[in-house]
Amino acid sequence: MTFKNLSQKEKRMEDFLKTIILVIRHSEKFLKVKLEHIQIQSFKFSIQN
Repeated sequence: MTFKNLSQKEKRMEDFLKTIILVIRHSEKFLKVKLEHIQIQSFKFSIQN
């Protein structure tokens, strides 16, 4: 009984960790795109001046 509960808990933990990892990867991509966009903007700005 307790063992079954434990494995269920572990399963939830695993799903939770996978979700966190996905979120982190997604925000990494998002941040990278943002950074590149900012760099391009500042580059254009420096060309204009």
